[in-house]
Amino acid sequence: MKLSTLVTTLLLAATTSAASAHPISVGYPSPAPAPVVRDHRVWQPEGSYPRNTRLGPDYSLYVGSRPYETIRWFRRPEWIPLTEPTRIDRSREVFFINNGPGPLTALRLFNNFGHSYIRMVSIEFADGGLPQFVRLDRSLDASITIDLAGRSRLVKKVIVYGSTARGSSYQLLGH
Repeated sequence: MKLSTLVTTLLLAATTSAASAHPISVGYPSPAPAPVVRDHRVWQPEGSYPRNTRLGPDYSLYVGSRPYETIRWFRRPEWIPLTEPTRIDRSREVFFINNGPGPLTALRLFNNFGHSYIRMVSIEFADGGLPQFVRLDRSLDASITIDLAGRSRLVKKVIVYGSTARGSSYQLLGH
């Protein structure tokens, strides 16, 4: 056997045994394991707690965007979103619609997430006629549809009386 072949064989054997050996640290201790941190807060999905209301002394006023102002459609959709997902604080929430989406024939309260309880809905019309009061006294499971008195009418203001659980939201739609 030649000397060069013998040296190459010894070097390959030495490097493979060194690579398979357990690593050792000289002079440095191994890092301590990281502490376990547990978060005990209640999980809420992103966007489930809308902050688009301004609190008054005994009501909440909707100050969020009006989606019907920015939506462009070829044909008018069946249900127009009048508000973003929102919540009832201080037992009632006031919405100023101000004729924006045009004449409506019905309103729908749509449950986005969680639990809301609706006692009553008050609807004021732009023509100055008598307001329409609808007593519901029930939970908002999926949605509640309210037919407006007298064909299609311009809606000025809607007041929803009730409560919304923590982390819940609902939305007002018009037809």
